[in-house]
Amino acid sequence: MTGGTDEAGREAAEADEKRPMTAGADEAGQINATVRMILIMIYSGYRISAWKGMETRLEEAVFIGGVKTDAGKNRMVPIHSCTLDFVKEMKGEYLCGKSESQFRRDMMKALKILGIRTLTPHSCRHTFHRLLERAGVNETDRKRLMGHSLKTDITNGTYGHRGIEELRAEIEKIKVNVGILPDQ
Repeated sequence: MTGGTDEAGREAAEADEKRPMTAGADEAGQINATVRMILIMIYSGYRISAWKGMETRLEEAVFIGGVKTDAGKNRMVPIHSCTLDFVKEMKGEYLCGKSESQFRRDMMKALKILGIRTLTPHSCRHTFHRLLERAGVNETDRKRLMGHSLKTDITNGTYGHRGIEELRAEIEKIKVNVGILPDQ
């Protein structure tokens, strides 16, 4: 009888050892998905509320969407090459298929785990603009990519038309420095 109890105890202990690994792996996968979405937001400049109705054209590598203003709605933004694979993985399930509020909570959790100070999804827009600025993208193209109006700039608003490939060249000026990860 003792042998049976020991056997059951050993099986229970083994199951307990496996349980945290599985939960940890699920949690790590969710954190990775959240970080990928944060990067997509950083390299596209869209507001968090725009992602629910976002159209993605993978064959053209562009997002079409936006909210809030006439200049921001239905604007076309090239997908930065550093996030294209992440966008393909999402399969249109932006914000990891979650509500804005749940994504915000997941974002805070992921940033805390990574040791990054607490930021909001809107911080991604600020980061996008700053990256464009540092990369030397002119103000008019930054406004176009951010979905800001050109109404007060009659010359560029009337005559300054830009095609998607021209905007892609501008967004690709943002260089990505990816460190080499050690073998695991």
